[in-house]
Amino acid sequence: RDSSTRASFVSMRYVLLLAGLATASAALAPTMAPPTTQKKNMLVEIRRSSQELYANWGTVKAIREEQKLGKDVGYTKYAMVKRGQADRGKLFQLAWYGTMAKWYIPIGAYMVINYAPSYLPSPFETPEIFGKRLQASAALRRQALFDVLQKKDNGKIDDQAKVIDALGAGSKRQALATLTRGSPTLKSIPLTVVHSASKALGGPFQALPRVMHMQTIRGSLRALEEGDAALLTTKLSTLPRSLLAEACNERAIEAGETDSKQLRASLAEWLALTASARKLPQEQADLARLSLLAINTACSTRKSGPTQAPALNALYTKKSF
Repeated sequence: RDSSTRASFVSMRYVLLLAGLATASAALAPTMAPPTTQKKNMLVEIRRSSQELYANWGTVKAIREEQKLGKDVGYTKYAMVKRGQADRGKLFQLAWYGTMAKWYIPIGAYMVINYAPSYLPSPFETPEIFGKRLQASAALRRQALFDVLQKKDNGKIDDQAKVIDALGAGSKRQALATLTRGSPTLKSIPLTVVHSASKALGGPFQALPRVMHMQTIRGSLRALEEGDAALLTTKLSTLPRSLLAEACNERAIEAGETDSKQLRASLAEWLALTASARKLPQEQADLARLSLLAINTACSTRKSGPTQAPALNALYTKKSF
């Protein structure tokens, strides 16, 4: 037991060291600070972020006690609980990087910053890493949308006309009404759509059984439902931009450099569009939320097209010949 405990502490030490170095490296990258400054900043970040992580767990425990008493905690506290759950999972994920860091820490830090920013617990996130995480989520959703549209074009998914009508709708409300026409349910969607939706939500490998992908989808939709309930009891004007951006990202709304006012407007629009879904049977409500996620992804893809894919955007939008 002692050896197991010692191994756990050693592993955690490397995990926190890696996270601290990743945070410090990201913070100092634009300024190209000298090595001495980087080492000092790394130690400061490890201490600060570790203390914040430990304090957050205590805060989450207190909030959970409030929830058990039936108190309305609002979105800020709800987000704290959700972030605490995610941070615990991220520490276990970082164990693999911690093993790598035992041999060569800079490689592990480089991989976390550039390829897995979502693995860092929230106290270790710099604004730059936070932005990279949101960009990675948006890119994953766009790729999933392209995949499902390509499958429809290849004839692998029926009811292509409904999708085309939705993409040509005059508003998100009209597009949502088109996709939910006929009161379809979540369990009725074909496997190819399940795979794309699961991919957009960070689900497992495509080769795994449908039930595992559906578990990812349903879990994400339950979290959105709980988050919506918390947002409805909170004044959006009281939320800081970071929370607004996080909430928008979870609802497939492009945050990027958008200001707080527009983020609040986007969240208010989401809550208005899902108001009718909250009155539907669970399976229909789930499909309505999933459809709105796809609509928001399409909207953000269109907006970002001119800057992120200027050549493709010119191919499909320029009509000079």
